[in-house]
Amino acid sequence: MNGSRSFGWLAACSVLAAAPAIVAAPSADEHQARGIRAFNNAKYQEAVDELKAALELKPSAKSALYLGNAYLELGELQLAKESFALVLQLEPNHPKKAELQNLIKSIEARTEVKVRVDSTPAGATVYVDSESEPARGTTPVDLSLTVGKHVLIVVRDGYATDKRELTLKAGTPVAVSVALAGKGCEVAVSAKGTPGARASVDGAESAPLPAKILVKAGDHKVTVSAASFQSKELPLSCDGFAAGSLEAELAPLPGKLELRQAPGTIVKIDGKIVSVSEADAGKGLALTPGRHQVSVTVGDEPERTSIVDVRPGESVVLGMPDDAISSARFPVRALYVALGGGANLTLRDWRLGANSFRAQDGSSRLTPSSSGVASVLLGFQASARFAAEMELMGLALPNTLDTSKALSWNANLLFHVLPTRWTPIVEAGGGFYQVVAGKLGSDWSPRGHLGLGLRGRLGKSIALRLVARDVISKGFSSGGSNNLELMIGAEALLF
Repeated sequence: MNGSRSFGWLAACSVLAAAPAIVAAPSADEHQARGIRAFNNAKYQEAVDELKAALELKPSAKSALYLGNAYLELGELQLAKESFALVLQLEPNHPKKAELQNLIKSIEARTEVKVRVDSTPAGATVYVDSESEPARGTTPVDLSLTVGKHVLIVVRDGYATDKRELTLKAGTPVAVSVALAGKGCEVAVSAKGTPGARASVDGAESAPLPAKILVKAGDHKVTVSAASFQSKELPLSCDGFAAGSLEAELAPLPGKLELRQAPGTIVKIDGKIVSVSEADAGKGLALTPGRHQVSVTVGDEPERTSIVDVRPGESVVLGMPDDAISSARFPVRALYVALGGGANLTLRDWRLGANSFRAQDGSSRLTPSSSGVASVLLGFQASARFAAEMELMGLALPNTLDTSKALSWNANLLFHVLPTRWTPIVEAGGGFYQVVAGKLGSDWSPRGHLGLGLRGRLGKSIALRLVARDVISKGFSSGGSNNLELMIGAEALLF
């Protein structure tokens, strides 16, 4: 049996012993008898139900006394106190009046808790459980509240009402400090020179401006936006009382200028040179709204100037004529053929024959001398800077016996130093020589070359190439061979 039930049981024992018999109507007596029997059998909730029924039929000090003790056993101290008070009300001169009064005081001491309420600022009105109930005083105030749950309500003009739930335990006093917040701030928000502007506080639904907006105490973010203008976020701090104002000045959204241009193009905007990559040209250059002068120079074409009107948030496409763009650089992903000729100059002994250049009549150490060459090649311009080619070259091999004929098969890679109409180039390649006729017999010999030159466009589909390349191949009996090829050729774009 817990402490509260022991307390109630002892109290009941001391008081019930002297309780006088009460004559009641039969139905009330029956409920009373069943209630007492249930109490004696520790069926306290059943006892409460029966004794309450008896009291409803006929008030009885005995029924009220047993009911109070049943409530004690169930831990319902407040209801127990009310039942014991009913005993004295029904029988003011009850034989155990003094014991009952002490018991009531004892219960009150255990069921009421001291609650201290302070507020900042002071002078707030305090209500308990409902504002419709009488006020309990103004802060600071000391209250006596029964154990259990209560709602503490603190009210002051000009401040937001503070409501908080308290759970009070017997024997544990509580101190409550309430910092009252102002109801809010009324802020006038406007946007200077921005028709159709709207404002939103902390991401809530926006409202048209100008407007007065009520915000709660604390820090906030006000976002002002309008079509064709850049949104602006303004901080707002509200102490809960003071009115204020915010004025936003929005900048127009930048427009965009998209350029159709070739690499190496020089762009001037309002007289100032702007560095523009191909990627930037496609994405568009951000420009302030208004009228601008744009000058574009592609390669060594004459400068072209345009006046463009840029609107907020819109793009203006500025294109150069197709002939200016196409003639400014070599077309990308294009196939071309080239015919060329030149000279192969012997700088060091060759060895094209498998038998040290031993001729068919047994002569050896035959050294071919310089000769003319002719070539045809098929190429692919993969990008503005790189091209790949397959080359077939025919050349003569003059020697003391006759002039033998040979072919040179090569794969070349070109690199454009500048992706413009005229550009220096670096050429690297490799392949082999093949002797196909003459008294030198038949032979295959590997070769490789590295060269420098100049490549330029003469029109939309015609180009010219000059190149000097150093050729390394197998040499005579010792060392290697080193020749110089000087080539000039014309190219035709297929597609």
